Amino acid sequence: MDASNLDELKETFEGKIAGLTRCIDLSSAVLTPDGLDENCRKQLGVIHMELCMVESLVGQMRELVHSEKQKLQRAEALKSQMEEQAKHIRYMESHLPDRLPGRELKTSTSSKVKGRTPLGTVQDKSNHSNQGTRQQKSSSKDKETTEDSKKRKPSTPTMEFVTVEEFEGVPKYMKGRLNYDAINAAVEIINTAVSARYSLLHKPRHALGENAMKKVRRLKEQENKDTKGVFFFTDEDFKANSNGRCSTTSRSIFTILRHCGRLREIRSAGLTRYALLV
Repeated sequence: MDASNLDELKETFEGKIAGLTRCIDLSSAVLTPDGLDENCRKQLGVIHMELCMVESLVGQMRELVHSEKQKLQRAEALKSQMEEQAKHIRYMESHLPDRLPGRELKTSTSSKVKGRTPLGTVQDKSNHSNQGTRQQKSSSKDKETTEDSKKRKPSTPTMEFVTVEEFEGVPKYMKGRLNYDAINAAVEIINTAVSARYSLLHKPRHALGENAMKKVRRLKEQENKDTKGVFFFTDEDFKANSNGRCSTTSRSIFTILRHCGRLREIRSAGLTRYALLV
């Protein structure tokens, strides 16, 4: 029996049923004193064989349907796993540390493009400054060089964000209830605090007011021979820039950052200084 789909199988069944119905209707006409007619026996035998074939085919189709259902369930499970993996990858992509080479390149390139002066403006300024004698040109160049050197400030290092692998390697007794996002949020606060501290220290005195000068003197008093050549911050700096975030868990966070090699403590005169390890 050749049936490629259910419609053809249905038509085959209907044909066989119709044949059986005709045989039953004609049974009375083919009955003999000795029983059924020989031709009727042969026809019934052929029908019986075909019915057995149909039964076998139905069994095969049931097995095929069951197999396809199992494959569909496995495909759905695989789809859910892939969606979960894609969600995890998107989360990782949105939380990549800025210290990665590719992100630094994008950030520096965009900042340079934003801060670039239009070419026409530069050329106009250059044309105006080039008017006059050669001596005026050389003096203006020397003046520009001097101004650029005065504007140039020492660069302040930043603490690198903690990676997922580093956070998973921290002992559980250190982490407590702290999660990965809280640690890197504290890293952002630390970078802000260090930048604010040394931006104030690097300002020229004539640009500082009376209150700023008092603060600079207080920050200078916190330095000693152990802090020479390092950039550090204190608990006061951290709280001043945290806006209430991570203030109650700062000690636990500093312990984790020290474990991850991001900072070290410098203690003296009752003050704890946290030096960046860069």
